Amino acid sequence: MTKFIKYSCLSLLTLVLINPGIALAGRDAISWGGIAGNIHGGASILVRFMWAACIIVGLALFFSAAAQFQIHRRNPKLVPLTTVAMYLILALITIAIPFVENIFSFEDSYEGSEGRINNTYIDIDK
Repeated sequence: MTKFIKYSCLSLLTLVLINPGIALAGRDAISWGGIAGNIHGGASILVRFMWAACIIVGLALFFSAAAQFQIHRRNPKLVPLTTVAMYLILALITIAIPFVENIFSFEDSYEGSEGRINNTYIDIDK
């Protein structure tokens, strides 16, 4: 009986998080545009998390390259310079990943009739 209560509470919580209007009887129907908006909202959280993770890992690789370079300066046979160069290249690539979208202008938008960018989803049920 406790498993049933546990799973029913989990499914109700999931329903509320995905679309609070359905769970709280605020709306009687859901549209495809609403579903796309809910998916896009969850994806934006993941995008921000991955952006922060790339920056943190890139900085960690940069500081590791600096530490390895200090060790290389003391004893060049202990840490080869290629290790330092590889850490530095990986740090630059990892830090550049979040900014690739801004550099190459990848967008999930379309040009509106007025020539402005419109990032809204179209409700295909209407």
